[in-house]
Amino acid sequence: FIVDGQDQVTDPVGMFGQRIDTETHIITGALTAIQNLSKCVEEAGVQVESIVLAPLAAAEAVLEEDEKQYGVVLADIGGGTTSIAVFAEGSVTHVGILPIGGYHLTHDLVAGIRAPFSVMEETKINCGSAIPSQIDSTETIELDAFGGQRQKEIPRRRISEIIQARVEETFEMISLEMKQAGLDNMLAAGMVLTGGTANLPGIDELAEQILDSPVRIG
Repeated sequence: FIVDGQDQVTDPVGMFGQRIDTETHIITGALTAIQNLSKCVEEAGVQVESIVLAPLAAAEAVLEEDEKQYGVVLADIGGGTTSIAVFAEGSVTHVGILPIGGYHLTHDLVAGIRAPFSVMEETKINCGSAIPSQIDSTETIELDAFGGQRQKEIPRRRISEIIQARVEETFEMISLEMKQAGLDNMLAAGMVLTGGTANLPGIDELAEQILDSPVRIG
């Protein structure tokens, strides 16, 4: 808010002044998508009170006030998309949705290992890592695969190598989004990761290497 020319006012309630201005970040969404989402929830017996953008809801849950003040990007890596919300000086300054997420990791494993999706999803969760060098090169795992030979033994490091390639691409896309928005040099607090894929061992270390900034799991 700006009160009588005084800017960077976070909360103007209780202040005196003749004029108040506000700089607002407006988020729009497709009306049909919002209506369909609301209908699905209501048909499950739950009343919709309001609609909140997913990365903003995640930010309320995991970001600290100091991080919001000094600049931070929240990356919520979901199944099909990665949602990002950038905060600076206590307020949101940019949001974006990238078409890449945890399901893409699993699809890569299905193609690379040639095993069913359900098997690779479970393997990703239980044996996956974003940093192959942290895995013993002699360690192997046995899993169900396509074809006549139902059981297949593969190096665990191979799984990590496939995961690493897609995770690197994800953070490179986030970095490009930050540069295009002109925000890449104003995020002192770095990045906070949330979402199911944030549980992947080593993902925060890999993110720090690619982004050259602090990263923590929310």
